[in-house]
Amino acid sequence: MRFTKAMASRSDDDLIEVVTSSPEDWEPEAIEAAKAEIERRGLRFEPRPKSSPVETSADGSAEEAPTLPGRKIVAFVVGVLLSLVGVMISLVMVASSKSEAQRRQNRQLVPWTCAGAVLSFFVMFARTGC
Repeated sequence: MRFTKAMASRSDDDLIEVVTSSPEDWEPEAIEAAKAEIERRGLRFEPRPKSSPVETSADGSAEEAPTLPGRKIVAFVVGVLLSLVGVMISLVMVASSKSEAQRRQNRQLVPWTCAGAVLSFFVMFARTGC
């Protein structure tokens, strides 16, 4: 393999970086050579947990990748529709009540369901920035 000598001269931290970084950053042969060298040296390490995508700015600092506007709109619309379904279910419960006592109890749920839907609407609006 053409990367064997190069990986043998790297530090332990460099080898671990090669193996744990994004596969697009290295040629597959380089990654395999780094894995072989790690095994040869008997190194043990914990793989890094996968995190949210980050972009590196011109000054070298990492920034979180922006969410696509279309995804925000879809999340917002789905949330609003689910809230409306909850309101509709509570209205159906009131309409289908058999006794006056049940109707009274179910009517008490309607304002709370509507308040929850309005609150979730504002939370979704604030979180998605639509």
